[in-house]
Amino acid sequence: MDTKKKLQIVIFIAAITTIFAGIAFGRAKVLSAKSYNPQMCANIAGWDWIRRPGAQATWIFDAEPLQSADMKKVYLNIEALATNGVSGGSGYDTTVKVSVVGKSSFTSTVHLINPYRPQDPDDSQGVGYRVYGHSTIIPQSLIKDAKDISVTIMWPTVDSNHVAVNKDSVTIGYIK
Repeated sequence: MDTKKKLQIVIFIAAITTIFAGIAFGRAKVLSAKSYNPQMCANIAGWDWIRRPGAQATWIFDAEPLQSADMKKVYLNIEALATNGVSGGSGYDTTVKVSVVGKSSFTSTVHLINPYRPQDPDDSQGVGYRVYGHSTIIPQSLIKDAKDISVTIMWPTVDSNHVAVNKDSVTIGYIK
């Protein structure tokens, strides 16, 4: 390729870069917890198992980034582990009770789906435990002017399956 052609390509790339420099791509954001506090959970291999009366885990989020969010697009996203009991099997969905507190509060349930198959009640040694889900929209009244938002998942789950979480298990997804 001759020098003139190379220079034209460089000028073209510089022009495109200048045109797109002020445009933001993607408005989706993820807010991670600033603190995490499991209580009465069995810690196994870095996971806190919510599986007995009084067991719960709480995440605290800084609400400031959410003040400018599209309030119709703020959700909890949960990634956890679930099984049918101690040393349980693979492929189990579960539904967890969630309490969210900010300027106001609400309690809800979140269904966590396990895409792994086969479902098997026998001890799978942790294979096939991953579950995923999201909440309904977090109410604007809870977020607006809040300093912090706390999220707590507690025992018993709706279906009494065992659930394991860690600091990264709950995030807040939102659109700016």
